[in-house]
Amino acid sequence: RGLGYAEANCAECHAVRQSDAVSPRPDVATFKVIADTPGMTAMALSVWLQTTHREMPNLIIPPDDRNDVIAYILSLRDRRTGR
Repeated sequence: RGLGYAEANCAECHAVRQSDAVSPRPDVATFKVIADTPGMTAMALSVWLQTTHREMPNLIIPPDDRNDVIAYILSLRDRRTGR
């Protein structure tokens, strides 16, 4: 469900699939890069997704969808490095 939401609402700027090497906007991190960021947790993503940022639209993601997107992003982590 998280991938479906991301494709419909995030893919204009972010590469949302694990196999996508570059985002449609090259200055925007891919979901894979976000997932592999040291210290990235569900809590960190939750806070990030609920905070207004200059470089992101002010999206209001319903809680269930937010949790699905967070779970999807974290599923992209590199299993070899534990990140």
